[in-house]
Amino acid sequence: MLKRIEYGYYVIYLFLLIIYNHAMWSDVGIGLEQTMLSKELEPFLDKPIIMISFFMYFRFARHFLEIPARFPSFNKKIKQIEYVLLGYALLELILLCIIGDGVANEWIFHLVSAFNFIASVWCVTSFMKKQKTPLNYFILVGVASIMIGAIISLVLIVFNPNLSFPVIVIFPCFVLFEIIVFTTGLAYKSRRIEREKFNAQQELLVELENKQFLQKNIQDLRNKIACDLHDDLGSTLGSIGIYAEAGRKSIDAGSNGNAVEVLKRISGLAVDSLKNLREMVWIISPGNERWKDLNDRMENYGKNILNAQSISFKTESMIEEDINLTVIQRRNLYLIFKECIHNILKHSNAKNVSMKTAFNSVGNFVFSIEDDGTGQMGKIQSNGHGLKSLLIRSTELNGSLRMENNRDSGIVIIVEFPFKIS
Repeated sequence: MLKRIEYGYYVIYLFLLIIYNHAMWSDVGIGLEQTMLSKELEPFLDKPIIMISFFMYFRFARHFLEIPARFPSFNKKIKQIEYVLLGYALLELILLCIIGDGVANEWIFHLVSAFNFIASVWCVTSFMKKQKTPLNYFILVGVASIMIGAIISLVLIVFNPNLSFPVIVIFPCFVLFEIIVFTTGLAYKSRRIEREKFNAQQELLVELENKQFLQKNIQDLRNKIACDLHDDLGSTLGSIGIYAEAGRKSIDAGSNGNAVEVLKRISGLAVDSLKNLREMVWIISPGNERWKDLNDRMENYGKNILNAQSISFKTESMIEEDINLTVIQRRNLYLIFKECIHNILKHSNAKNVSMKTAFNSVGNFVFSIEDDGTGQMGKIQSNGHGLKSLLIRSTELNGSLRMENNRDSGIVIIVEFPFKIS
């Protein structure tokens, strides 16, 4: 906290005010009046010092309110005001060295003081328009205190030059009040910084947890894909090996017809395996995140495989096309869909199949596929493998699966899982 530059400006500002008031007290026999150089030094510690102190206060306020980083153009205008005050202080020092302290010095000082007051009011009002925060009000009250004290003292001195009371008592009281306001503002800002630091740490922890969760999901997905590829390719290669051995025996036995049939089966297995591999690659490849991509692929797959068996297939989606799905969601939805299609072909004797997708009232993703077949749900359940696969896929989606009979005695399979739109 002590390394922040605004505190350095404020310390210099207070130090200059102490010097200024020390010089003013010499009028009543206190301070520099007791030193040998008091009369020579007093003019140099009067107008130049008070104006440099205001220069430091502007610098302090700019950094305290973080204006350089947040409002660069506004910051440049305030710096121009600072340079005017600093330029006047240097001019006053030159005049004091050349012509001494005279009437011209007083008029120039009053003009610059009026400019300082107008500039201060403009800075405060302009910044309050840009952003209103509790921190701004501390600066507003502090600036108002300094300016009011300076104006009251200046007015009283102008109307009664011999009156030393305003400078000695009134202005320091306003300065003291401004210090109290600043101290309160500093405590507020310190608490705000600590609160922002705590919130940033909490956000970092949440981000770290999300990253770890994502890494775990990616690792789980890799393991599942590796397992799927192992099972699929292992089963296919095992079948090809069995068929190849059967083909060899058929050729040895002179049964070329059986050998040709075996070779056709091997070819079919190879084509299916390659097709499944390409589907797996498509699912995990980046660039296929949109729901439209997955919906189009499922629609094409369903039409190709069902229409070949004289089964009508249609889709109805109430989900926006540009909504993105995660790899896990794409993979499991697609595999659930394929499993449902295969079950319909094996057990339903259906003539019409429809797939529907929508968000329900609580924002969950709802996928359903329905047929008008004979409603042979028991065969799917007794078979075990198909239903088990669907349950596993829906669980990986953190969702649920239910199977119902529709009014046409067919089956409706419904999968529902939570979905967060990103």
